Amino acid sequence: MPNVLTPVRFRPISHHDQLSVVDHLEELRTASRLSAAPQDNRPVTLGIGEPFTSTLTVTLIFALILSLPVLLLQAYGFLIPALAPEQRPTMLPITLAIPGFEASVLLAATG
Repeated sequence: MPNVLTPVRFRPISHHDQLSVVDHLEELRTASRLSAAPQDNRPVTLGIGEPFTSTLTVTLIFALILSLPVLLLQAYGFLIPALAPEQRPTMLPITLAIPGFEASVLLAATG
């Protein structure tokens, strides 16, 4: 297997160039060297801050998912006084269905 850390040189190709099948396959092989699988169970990072930003992004998404029931309850308490009495019974099942959906997604992701 070629070394992933060696610099890869792309031949500049314009839109008007006619390439043979072999040229296309060489370009594909060169591009595939850049997207090699991680080695030694370490993630492949492209920038110096990417491990930090990836961790922060995943943390923020899970924080939003876990706090969603509380946020929906607050939204329900804010919106229910604005609804007419005949509209209020339809709001409660909709509000309660979203945390149930969230629980099913979490169970599916962990199982």
